[in-house]
Amino acid sequence: MKRALSARGVVLGLPRPEISRRDVLDLRLDPDGEQADHRVGDLGVRVSLWSPGVAAKFEPLREPDKPSTVPSGVVRWFDVDPRGTEPSDDDVHELTARLKTWCPGLNKIMVRDLLTPDVQPKTETYGDERTGVRTISIPALIAREVPDDDDDFDEIDEQLIVQMVEMVIGPGWLITCWHRSRTLVGRGEVHDGLPLLQEPFMSYVSYRWTQDTKVRSGSGEPNGAGDLGAYLARSLVATYGASLRMFQRWVSSWEVEFYKTLGDQGGHASQSRPGERKTLKAAAVEISNFLSLVGEFSRSVNAFKLAGEEMPNDTWFAEHEGARKGDPTKTVHTDESAALTSSVDAATAKLAQLSEEIRADMDLLMLQSQARQQESSERLQGYLGKVTGLVLVPTFVAGLFGANTALPEGGTWAGFVIMVVLMVVSAAISYVVIRKLMR
Repeated sequence: MKRALSARGVVLGLPRPEISRRDVLDLRLDPDGEQADHRVGDLGVRVSLWSPGVAAKFEPLREPDKPSTVPSGVVRWFDVDPRGTEPSDDDVHELTARLKTWCPGLNKIMVRDLLTPDVQPKTETYGDERTGVRTISIPALIAREVPDDDDDFDEIDEQLIVQMVEMVIGPGWLITCWHRSRTLVGRGEVHDGLPLLQEPFMSYVSYRWTQDTKVRSGSGEPNGAGDLGAYLARSLVATYGASLRMFQRWVSSWEVEFYKTLGDQGGHASQSRPGERKTLKAAAVEISNFLSLVGEFSRSVNAFKLAGEEMPNDTWFAEHEGARKGDPTKTVHTDESAALTSSVDAATAKLAQLSEEIRADMDLLMLQSQARQQESSERLQGYLGKVTGLVLVPTFVAGLFGANTALPEGGTWAGFVIMVVLMVVSAAISYVVIRKLMR
């Protein structure tokens, strides 16, 4: 497995001598591999020609290439390098001019939409609602953890990587653009990076394309551009389930560590007060980061779900669906389309459950914090009661000797000594009595 990942430019962030199937691995792009040569801001275009049952590899698009040289029934897939920022008019004009002869129906509006990085998923339909060109942005959401010595709770930094992929799909052609990734590290911090995991997702599409050689149900046509888009979309959406399992493990680990820490400190009440306050603060920061990451995850998934629901006839890809006989406004949903919708719905349901668990843990943390504050308040009141008791009786003795009445040895040094002795003895007796009552 390690050799297979290395061949695709993926390496382990932390090498391990042994790996079990239950381990969570930190996979990263090999900085010495081909991915390191990826240049952001270069409008490079690669093309691959997909014939039925035969996967293709991307090659640079050469200017002399003409669409007339492509056999009939072959899907043309173009992959465009991102700009990293808002595209200029020259970028849009250049890319449109290079691809419009290959992609019937493509215009500058679609190209600008393709090159513009979207913060949240969205979809657009151009032309006929059932067979027109469609644009769709799909986020891959990858949860990962990296060692962090500055993390006071568990020395692990939990992160969420958002990889947005823009697609334009028309009759017989597909254009994709892998925009720069965003890494959320909690506390509102976001780090931009290079596009990630393009090769593994492409490999999944190649596998599905070669395995699903049967014609689409009810259409009598071979797999087309819509099928390629559906395969890619399913591979990106598949990250939701894995990331949700990672989130669930983080929340469970937080609960175990939280109870364990409080249990360890419970037997050292007098020495552990500063440690308890530090633990509660670190736990609050940790659960706050969880809520921040899950919130971004939820926004992306819900936006993608809504974008899919806004597509005409509730379909993701126009060419992926076949029209019902006698009613061109309705469509027959294929297994791929139904599976994609089902995956998004399942992720939405699990997200709601996960959010409730995190909020329950936040309530638990708040109750624990309130309990600690109440305990500190009661302890302070106890100290004030002891001080008051210690001061009250000696003050009474001093007030008694200061009364303007006749007292034994009044006005003499012997009387002063008697008063001091009575104050000390009464304070000691008060301390013993209060201590017994406080137990």
